Amino acid sequence: MKISKAKTGLSIFFVLFSFIYAQSYPHPGPVRITGVVVEASSEQPLELVNVIIYDKSHKQVTGTATNETGRFFIAGINPGEYTIEFSFVGFETKVDTLRITMENPVLNLGIIKLEQKPIPIEGVEVTGERPPIEFKIDKKVINVKEHFASQSGTAVDVLQNIPSITVDVQGNVSLRGSTNFRVLIDNRPSILDPSEALQQIPASTIDRIEIITNPSARYDPEGLVGIINVITKKNIQSGINGTGNLNLGLEEKYSGDFLLNYRYKRFRTFFGLDYNNFNFPGTEVENRTTNTQDTTFYSLTQGNSSWLRRFYGFKLGTEYVISPK
Repeated sequence: MKISKAKTGLSIFFVLFSFIYAQSYPHPGPVRITGVVVEASSEQPLELVNVIIYDKSHKQVTGTATNETGRFFIAGINPGEYTIEFSFVGFETKVDTLRITMENPVLNLGIIKLEQKPIPIEGVEVTGERPPIEFKIDKKVINVKEHFASQSGTAVDVLQNIPSITVDVQGNVSLRGSTNFRVLIDNRPSILDPSEALQQIPASTIDRIEIITNPSARYDPEGLVGIINVITKKNIQSGINGTGNLNLGLEEKYSGDFLLNYRYKRFRTFFGLDYNNFNFPGTEVENRTTNTQDTTFYSLTQGNSSWLRRFYGFKLGTEYVISPK
């Protein structure tokens, strides 16, 4: 009889302990928080804004970042009181308090506006020069005018010393170690092989090159490691104008190109030719040793090598600008 009472007491203690444990460690709740972050003056959506939630002790609970439309989603928040923080480079940090209840499983914070942070400066001299490479949120921009190769060579020569780009001796271009990328010329896809398209664009006709390593859905990037978008120079003056270049070098290296434009109001016609001849001489030395049982064979081969890259380019086109924007 005493043993039965002991078992009953142990069962009651176990149930009581389980109840206290469940109260101390609640399961994650299904509450979801959403909202849209925009720039205060223009009300344009801000991408990659940090959204962090803290508890009462200012310990980080969870966080996320806004997408390209400025929207964010945070799920699995337990009921309670929290602090939510919105921060982005160049903007004032915004902090709000939250009270999460199970009665409202979806908490929509609406539109959150961030103010640009004023940076006090003095004694600044503004010049019109752009940096050789600009790093933006979704791409790298190479300002070709600031590169020494802009007056000669091709787009391949401009890309040779750019991070994430490699060019072999034959002029083949790789983006992040892969040749599976797309080339756009003035935001239009090229029908040529990517390396061939870049080899046929004279550097003197390029304004800038955009390297997009994480393209959005509008580029249809499935299976691609990135996009190289070549933006050519535009001349908005009416009439006939043109440009030409002639380059000479050692070891049979020479190239030339010209581009002729005719523009009348919004109508433009252009015609261009280019020719490139690049010779790459070298020396090859091969020393081979072969062991077969008790016999060793030695072979020494020496010789000269020469690799030639020669190509022609021709362009003819016309365009009509529907809107200046």
